[in-house]
Amino acid sequence: MSALQKRTEPFNPERRPARSLQSQRNRRSSYRAIAIENLVKVLVNGVLSVAAITALSDLLPYLQSNRVKLREIRVQVKETQLQVDELRNKFSNTFDPHQANSVMQEQSARIARNQRRVVWLEKKTENNE
Repeated sequence: MSALQKRTEPFNPERRPARSLQSQRNRRSSYRAIAIENLVKVLVNGVLSVAAITALSDLLPYLQSNRVKLREIRVQVKETQLQVDELRNKFSNTFDPHQANSVMQEQSARIARNQRRVVWLEKKTENNE
């Protein structure tokens, strides 16, 4: 029979081979097995999702406390860095040979020969006595 030829015999649904009862039962049981398998998958994924959400909710307070500690540490680091910079400047000024006279005057009572000490005195008033 070629593709262009018409079928001479009309389609008769009654001539269709009847499915056996056994094959229908096998097909139903395979559908049940697939349904049970999918149900088990959904249940397992649900349990895993609940466990993951619970674990994350337990970790959130820990995360927040660590963020607060990190902020505090960063503030302390900035303060310490400022102190270190100040001490470095002092250190370099202390050992700078061009500033030896000014350092000597700061750290002792000595003054240069061409300088005089100035002492400010307050005027005594009647209220101050």
